Amino acid sequence: MQEQDNFGLYAPAAGRVAAAVGASLLALVLPRTSSVKWWALAPALALLALAGAVAMWRERRTRDGRSWPVPLFVGHVVLANTGAGFVGVAVGGTEGNQRFVLMAILVLTASSADGAAAVFGWVVATFTVYWSAVLGGTPANVAVTVSAMFAVSAAAIGAIVHSVLTNQRAQARLASATAALASSIACGDTLEDLPDVLPLASDVLGGPPLRVLSIGAERPPVEIAAFDRPLATNARGRSRHIREAGIEEQVLITTSHGEAYVLVVNWPSGAARRAVPPRTVGVVRDLLSHLVERSKRITVLEHHTMTDPLTGLGNRRALADWMQRRSAEATVVILDLDHFKRFNDSRGHLEGDALLRRFARVLQAYLREEDCAVRLGGEEFCIALDRADELVAERYTQRVRASFALDPGRVTFSAGVAGVLNLETVEDVLTRADQALYEAKRSGRDRTVRALVPGRQ
Repeated sequence: MQEQDNFGLYAPAAGRVAAAVGASLLALVLPRTSSVKWWALAPALALLALAGAVAMWRERRTRDGRSWPVPLFVGHVVLANTGAGFVGVAVGGTEGNQRFVLMAILVLTASSADGAAAVFGWVVATFTVYWSAVLGGTPANVAVTVSAMFAVSAAAIGAIVHSVLTNQRAQARLASATAALASSIACGDTLEDLPDVLPLASDVLGGPPLRVLSIGAERPPVEIAAFDRPLATNARGRSRHIREAGIEEQVLITTSHGEAYVLVVNWPSGAARRAVPPRTVGVVRDLLSHLVERSKRITVLEHHTMTDPLTGLGNRRALADWMQRRSAEATVVILDLDHFKRFNDSRGHLEGDALLRRFARVLQAYLREEDCAVRLGGEEFCIALDRADELVAERYTQRVRASFALDPGRVTFSAGVAGVLNLETVEDVLTRADQALYEAKRSGRDRTVRALVPGRQ
């Protein structure tokens, strides 16, 4: 028997006592084949009173969240059954007035305990029927027959009650776990939420370890989230994994943008797998697919809102986001193609668009992954370098200038450079870089000018 949970134990315990006490009073007025043995009522009432006191005491103690210890649970079942047995002795006869009490006690026990505890209650009730019948004056051979008939009927009724209520509790737990998973997924919008979601998905499936893999067409699988059962502590206080060699099942969650997302379930055993209906696995898969597909859609939308459709560079929103995260140490370069309107008018807008795309590719060619390149609009671009060094920014524009000089469009560009100063806002540094750009334009174009530092000449 496992330690009994608090849920629902006080009501069955109190019910055991109430059923026995009520039957004791009822048995005194029901017709019977022998006179009342008043001496048996004293131990019956004493035992039932003790059982009631135990139930009330434990109810107060369970408010601290602890469960019923197995010895206490066993003792309470024995007390209630023994008290009911003495009621049967007091009533006497073979008409069975006392046996429906034991049946009620057994049903209450089976409705609130695990299988081993329910079997224990059945054994105690059957034995109580026998000894109470013998002590009440029933011949031993008749008592055996009565006990056997009780055992058969009680086993059937107890098994039905235990099975029905166990299934109901399992369904209630499944519904609760599924609702918690659905609620968590409804609140998530990126794949970064998967580590928080997988423990709830594991609860729905009965607790197996889970992994989510991303599989691309030309790369090996990548694990993007995992959940394993926690470590268990053995008798010596040492931690050990409770995972056993079992069955690995792969379930396709969804495919999105050329990638397949797979849920890997490590069932501890074949029995554990068979205990979970395929429909439940399908529910978990469908819920996870909602999260994955929604995160992909959000990623695509975010990309569109932060990308210039013509050049593929970022836009002003992307620059603002980058600067907000890294503006403490950064250098900004604003670049503008010289005489671009003249080029557009002479060559046409299609050629002008092609020129802008070629210039964007040159800008990207000399950037590091942590830097940012955006198109501000028209022929104006901005580069944000993840370092506070204006000299590095000037060298960057020199390399771009040398490379773009080979472009067939023969268009030059001007640039203004500004490093972020202490306590300077994003708007301030962009304004200084823009002023430096205009100074480069006024000075003859095709050059780079550093921005002035406030307070210096």
